[in-house]
Amino acid sequence: MLILIAGPYRSGTGDDPEKMAANLKRLEEPSHALFEAGHVPMIGEWVALPIWHAAGGRSVGDALYEEIFHPVAGRLLHLCEGVLRLPGDSRERITTCASPGNAAFRSGTGWRMCRAAAERIAAPALYPSLHSAHSQLCRSPPSTDPSDEGATRHTDHVLTLAPTLSPWTIKTQSPQFRPTDRCAITLAERESRTMLTLYYAPGTCALASLIALEESGLAFETKKISLRDGEQRSPDYLKINPKGRVPALVTDYGVLTETPAILAYIAQSAPAAKLAPLDDAFEFARLQSFNSYICSTVHVNHAHRPRGSRWADEPAAIEAMKAKVPENMADCFTLIEQTMFEGPWVMGEAYSLADPYLFVMTDWLPSDGVDPARFEKASDHHARMLLRPAVQRALAYDRA
Repeated sequence: MLILIAGPYRSGTGDDPEKMAANLKRLEEPSHALFEAGHVPMIGEWVALPIWHAAGGRSVGDALYEEIFHPVAGRLLHLCEGVLRLPGDSRERITTCASPGNAAFRSGTGWRMCRAAAERIAAPALYPSLHSAHSQLCRSPPSTDPSDEGATRHTDHVLTLAPTLSPWTIKTQSPQFRPTDRCAITLAERESRTMLTLYYAPGTCALASLIALEESGLAFETKKISLRDGEQRSPDYLKINPKGRVPALVTDYGVLTETPAILAYIAQSAPAAKLAPLDDAFEFARLQSFNSYICSTVHVNHAHRPRGSRWADEPAAIEAMKAKVPENMADCFTLIEQTMFEGPWVMGEAYSLADPYLFVMTDWLPSDGVDPARFEKASDHHARMLLRPAVQRALAYDRA
């Protein structure tokens, strides 16, 4: 992990250079222990001071100082996976995620603070246990101190620092831990194993997720589920997805279900693939609006044909639902073409997550009793999708 060591630097010094140098030295004291534990220590001043000097900064607190130091802190907070906040008053923005004497680690909902972790990795002058940090980390049981906020919760990263983690088999000198209640891997494992696993069934909406993964460049593997044999209701699969549906995407942080969520996760995990307008909140919401319509309305209308038993028991009612499917699907595609589809791709000039999802729905039209030729834009889009290598690879797998 990249861990930011934070604490007083300028605060309380009266801008005395010697006092500021002493504070920086104090910040640097735990860096070796973090490095020995397998992490990369980072201090904001290591970055900000050279930039400030290169920009022509002359005196602490000048305009350049203010322009550089605070943005550096903010950017490092965004990049780092953990913060070790040393004791002492500080005006720096690091205090927003870790209070003095605590360590904070990123989790799915923000930062989690853990005092016990800080005590095991802070400076020798503060905690004499520093030099035996490795053995302590390997032996330490989960914290029961109620002051450790989040002590009974896992974090989103494999940490050698967090008391919320239980010991795992140690094969190297560096201690390795993994969370007790969801899948996670060490940095060494990240280099040697597949990061994502897509549970998939041929002929289903899972094809959209498979296409997105093929487009993304992310490392992944697929595991086919036979709906015909009822594998989606097997005890083993229900442990993965209690809904008994596909797709399900197993990540290092847990399992994701529902196609719009999986697609969004793929796009955010592979920003270089540009599968979504991640830097534009409104455009991303508009993309999600389209995919939500596909998920909640178009797919459901289609499902009334092969899955009518989900909504009714009487054979006559099920047949009535089937008879309504061609009309409902045609109505959906009319609305899509008239009000949603921009061309040449769903969202306009840029290919996005909406395109694989629409492709799957268009592919289902013949089985729903609808001639795709009625919808010129959707038909043209479908033909264009078939030319994409990622779609070809996904279809080859789907139909193998």
